[in-house]
Amino acid sequence: MKDILTFFTEIGKIKNLPQKGLVLRKIKDPALIGEHSFREALMAWTCCMISVPPLNSGKAIKMVLIHDLARGYAGDITPYDPILKKYKKANLKEIYRKWVRLPQKEKLQFFKESERKEHAALKKLTKRLAPAVAREIQQIWQEYRTGTSKEARLVYQLHMAENFLQALEYWKQDKRFPIISWWQQMKETLSNPTLIELLAQIDKKFARELKKI
Repeated sequence: MKDILTFFTEIGKIKNLPQKGLVLRKIKDPALIGEHSFREALMAWTCCMISVPPLNSGKAIKMVLIHDLARGYAGDITPYDPILKKYKKANLKEIYRKWVRLPQKEKLQFFKESERKEHAALKKLTKRLAPAVAREIQQIWQEYRTGTSKEARLVYQLHMAENFLQALEYWKQDKRFPIISWWQQMKETLSNPTLIELLAQIDKKFARELKKI
């Protein structure tokens, strides 16, 4: 079984890491990666079951856990990372008010760099596991990164959708919270029918308040 104690200890550290996107926004007591993974896993299970035809919920839940594991161990990476150095500290709040749109070249470079970091982190994290376990973790992570299955494409969108729900909860507590950046991201990237319906329900419930922003 090799050294599963080290693996379990390391993943225990990751669950308590705060989400970087919330840290950057100076949120007091930001949500943790473990909390994000918990709701995203339940969302994956639910969405797989109600999809037509149903998707593989077991695979999707594993994918949720593995991709958050990789991001956490590599250092939670955000789409804002490539442009943070270009802004003075006094202007940082402004870049979080809208969803970041990178030029295609920078977007591709960011994707490759984040993929490299996550892959290296995952190899390091799983090197003491039994080969079959390590191999399955690597394969599922690769499937997620390449989007080669319906489950992978769902989980990619679920990652953003869960972040949006968390942001919405902060915004309901404090209307100064920059919710519009997440709102724009959802409008532009969601294509899964269940998640589009979720967005429509949120839109209906909070449309008046959101339009005032």
